[in-house]
Amino acid sequence: VQKALIDVENMFELLATQPHVRDRPGAEPLHIVNGSIEFDNVVFGYKSKRVTA
Repeated sequence: VQKALIDVENMFELLATQPHVRDRPGAEPLHIVNGSIEFDNVVFGYKSKRVTA
């Protein structure tokens, strides 16, 4: 339960964080009709040997 409370606190802290990049005043809203994200030559994985402290 204590870990869950810490996780919730961290989540609220993250949600309260202001972004570093902001729209300039008067910027038009971005309207995306159709879109996609494509990843080329991307690899996800874990190191084979981990060192624990």
